Amino acid sequence: MKELSILVLSCDKYKACWQHFFTLLDKHYANHNKTYLATETLNCEYADETININSNIWSERFRQALEHIDTEYVLILLDDFFIRNTVDDKRIEYCLSQMNDDIAVFNFEKKYRQCDESNLKGFNRQFNNQVYLNSCQPSLWSRKALIDRLQANQNAWEWELTTVSDKRLCYINTEDFIIDVGYNNTLNWGISRGTLTDECKDFLESEGLDIQW
Repeated sequence: MKELSILVLSCDKYKACWQHFFTLLDKHYANHNKTYLATETLNCEYADETININSNIWSERFRQALEHIDTEYVLILLDDFFIRNTVDDKRIEYCLSQMNDDIAVFNFEKKYRQCDESNLKGFNRQFNNQVYLNSCQPSLWSRKALIDRLQANQNAWEWELTTVSDKRLCYINTEDFIIDVGYNNTLNWGISRGTLTDECKDFLESEGLDIQW
């Protein structure tokens, strides 16, 4: 099996998320690979390793964190992606088994962008030259391809809205959720504009997790 690690993108001001994020990751993805958390200056005791990049430029922190990791492939998650159900690790293993130099990413959110059918089970091939080929949603990436996509100084929204032209293939999920981070509840989940959403707070409380936000 090809080497994979998990990179959780965060920042110091969101440290209140860390314990609950990793509690739910361990609960719903018990056999997950090594975890890294990227933030500016603090240490995250819940991750296997913390990567400190003290920069206020989001893409720079992201890029340098990836340069610190030595696995060929990375699973990207954000710190407010609180996992709701059992992760479909068999499909993650399938994506990893299909990875090669011609593929940039398997995006795990459900299909909504322009795409075409492919010969890969459960995934369509996304059309080139459109936005959101850079996506912060749960995704399995070629680490080198992702580094190539992070050369400009951008925030997360600017990065996602960049029209991407890439000879490497980008795939998107056409079946059930692989990592459910709240998709079935509302579009307004996790942290929105610096505030923990009511939906997310209610979910954490239902899990017996009290977040001090």
